[in-house]
Amino acid sequence: MADRQRNPRLLLDAFVVESGASPWQPTPRSRELVRYRMSPDMPLVGVVEQDGMSYLYQCVLGQTEEVNIWLYTPLLPCEQAAIDASSPRKANELFARFSRRDGRLAIAHNSVGVIAVRHLRADGDPDLEVGVLFSALRDYLRDLRRHVQRLRRGWAEPRLLTA
Repeated sequence: MADRQRNPRLLLDAFVVESGASPWQPTPRSRELVRYRMSPDMPLVGVVEQDGMSYLYQCVLGQTEEVNIWLYTPLLPCEQAAIDASSPRKANELFARFSRRDGRLAIAHNSVGVIAVRHLRADGDPDLEVGVLFSALRDYLRDLRRHVQRLRRGWAEPRLLTA
């Protein structure tokens, strides 16, 4: 446990984001600890806790759109304390600093929740990972469209009513 308190990389291995979840509540057992930024429609930056460990969540793309990209990074207690004690400008600097470590990227739709999740390495290519997430969104929408078409065909078939 002590190693996990000092090494944010170890915290990430245990972090889970479930399909269909709200980005600020990545699993039913996650607990939101604090919200730092809000839009009129949703939280944008905050901290969630899973299994006693804290993670910073940030909506990094699409804050005013139906589809958004979210970043989750481990957050040590001393780092959260630094954010809590800082001015808004300094907090923004800390959010940026803490986003430059290994994390999870998720793509979500406002009415569906999380659609896909990718591991993001601090030294990786975020554009590539976002591209993969948008491919997952495209696949999700294609499957949804097929499902709706099957349902419509089923409704269009005549049915005999029995008494």
